[in-house]
Amino acid sequence: MTGTHGLLVRFAIVSFLVLVIAINVRSQDSLHFSVDRPGISDYPTIVPKGNLQIESGMEYYKREGHRSIFLPTVMLRTAVSKRIEIRITNRLLRVDSAADQGNHDYYYFGAIDVKALLIREHRMRPATSILVGYSMTPATTRKLSGPMWGDYVLLLLENTLSDRLLLNYNVGVFWDGKDSRLSEMYSFCIEWELGHPASVFLEQSTLFNHYEKNDYWIDGGYTHLIGRHSQLDFSVGTNLNGGEHDFFFAVGYSTRIAYKKG
Repeated sequence: MTGTHGLLVRFAIVSFLVLVIAINVRSQDSLHFSVDRPGISDYPTIVPKGNLQIESGMEYYKREGHRSIFLPTVMLRTAVSKRIEIRITNRLLRVDSAADQGNHDYYYFGAIDVKALLIREHRMRPATSILVGYSMTPATTRKLSGPMWGDYVLLLLENTLSDRLLLNYNVGVFWDGKDSRLSEMYSFCIEWELGHPASVFLEQSTLFNHYEKNDYWIDGGYTHLIGRHSQLDFSVGTNLNGGEHDFFFAVGYSTRIAYKKG
């Protein structure tokens, strides 16, 4: 545990120093078209009004050496004003038991979110949004205990450090899917634009679980624009507080469709 905490502290110090020494802080959206995948952290950016953003992906998780979870995910995002957007998330889960490889359990999880931009970025002041999520599938959240499956409230923050460098960080609470017990989380992510159309990111996220040991995930990934508003992504990560085989990888595709002017 000490080694894990030491790694997290060093990672936090490096991220803070990058923020402090940044000289040119630019306006929001200096990087490529913003999506809330891959990774754990969400951006404070609001989808432009009159557009539908579709973010889809396939994720594979292996945890504690005894189960795997396969998640086709589709998120729909659209704005109701320049500062408020609605998100609808749909996931189909397949959970495999290591004890019986032929035993598969399937679950559907749905959530509806409201994201509101509170503060626009200015110099060292981060862009800040609040994200409130409500589970539309209570039966699933009761079966899948853990902070990721209940309702949640998150603050989403972002600093543009330069034309090619973003610092994104989240903090918030989840109501556990099993009995609505409160859990906490934080995450921070550094994203570098390598040059149009490619970017990479490195992220650390922590979920404080009340029923089992905490999760300390570290992950990284690559995004590639294949059009002005279409993007492919790939990411991989591991749980620093898990077993030697705890990991995930994900691939995804996101696009934005204009259905109304302005």
